[in-house]
Amino acid sequence: MDNIVFNAANHVVAYSWQVFFFALDSAEASWLLAAVAFVAMWFAGISDTQNAYIQNLGKEKKDQTSVRSHVILFFFAMPVAFVSARALQHFFPRQRPMAIAPMEIPIDPAIWDTIKASISTQGSFPSDHAVMWFVMATSILWLSRPAGIMAIVLAVIVSVLRVGTGFHWPSDIAGGAVLGVSITIAALWAFRKIQPLKNLVYYIVGLFDRYPVVMYAVGFLILLDFSRKFAGLFGFLAIVLGKSVSH
Repeated sequence: MDNIVFNAANHVVAYSWQVFFFALDSAEASWLLAAVAFVAMWFAGISDTQNAYIQNLGKEKKDQTSVRSHVILFFFAMPVAFVSARALQHFFPRQRPMAIAPMEIPIDPAIWDTIKASISTQGSFPSDHAVMWFVMATSILWLSRPAGIMAIVLAVIVSVLRVGTGFHWPSDIAGGAVLGVSITIAALWAFRKIQPLKNLVYYIVGLFDRYPVVMYAVGFLILLDFSRKFAGLFGFLAIVLGKSVSH
């Protein structure tokens, strides 16, 4: 089944060199789009004067403080999910399709060889892009069902593009989706059951009210690192571990 779905996705993505390059570029652009989604969620809180609209968002009253506390929670879940995915890639060093499977490649072979040399040695299972997008989709679904459904569709599209360009097998995507959804649900459970965690999250939200200039500057830097696939975080881990950590 992996091979059948992979070949079908690759055939679609290899329709033209423009489509293929779009698929390649979309992988990195998706992280920036996810960062923008976090900002949108942060400002999606409902004020006390909009109580009529609140009923459309779900059973619980999602006022601004509640929404922002969950945005902080979901953002905490993201590096946990991403590092977990990279740990699994280390323990399950599955080769990527681009390294072992015949593919339709509509671009210059020299360019493709350069791309393969830079990425194919990393483990394939699970897909960290799938992990990231399914954390996002589950998070957005908590806030708004219509927006969450759109995020799920986008997560599937990004995942198909990753399969079509040979970065992942379909089962890598499935594993990443399960990991991302599971960690997000676990974070929601922990938030409701572990009072110190809830207190910490609400304390961080309160800091944005008390020190907006400092906190929004720090928030910008954190989101910038997130949009670069946690380059700073993995750089810090490399210093702590004393060896290079791929990201």
